[in-house]
Amino acid sequence: MSYSQIGIINMGLGKMGEGSISALSVAGDTKSFVAAAIWEYIRDEVLQAHDWNFAKAEVELSQDATYVSLAKWDYRYAKPASCLRIRKVRDEYDNYVEYEEMGDYLYSNWDNSTGGSLYIEYTTVITDPTKYTASFVSALSCRLASEFSLKLSPGNQKLQDRMMNYYEVALSNAIGVNQSRGYVEDEAGYDSWIKAGR
Repeated sequence: MSYSQIGIINMGLGKMGEGSISALSVAGDTKSFVAAAIWEYIRDEVLQAHDWNFAKAEVELSQDATYVSLAKWDYRYAKPASCLRIRKVRDEYDNYVEYEEMGDYLYSNWDNSTGGSLYIEYTTVITDPTKYTASFVSALSCRLASEFSLKLSPGNQKLQDRMMNYYEVALSNAIGVNQSRGYVEDEAGYDSWIKAGR
């Protein structure tokens, strides 16, 4: 099924008993302005909540030549701008590489100029709703409903609690579905992954 941003937003509004919108930031329509303000933040929050199969990416990292070594870590690598959640840092033979994440950077004692390429496996920002799975859409719409309840019904604590409970259940269900299905292509390599920067 092909999902859309407005469709997912309207699912969230419907869960809390609100009418739908036709577009974002429509003059005089508070719901459409709230939707425009929260969409990216809530979408990325739910993407970051789990290692979704459809949002898996990998890329080779480039060492920061300007970095002055800290006591613990000898090298620094810039994370991809679209990185929401690091899943694994590895060498070219798929061996785990120890690291620490701080801000926009990844710190490690791995020197890719002598030890070989360094790769990051991560959850990336997916802006195209047609790539979302049905269970992810359900979780995302519930999280939007929770945020809408705070913005549109600020004094209604029961509604807010109910919407957050919906989200927690939907997220748990989506995680279960994601873990049980996986992609056939992954068993043979990285064919189903987004090749960031490739």
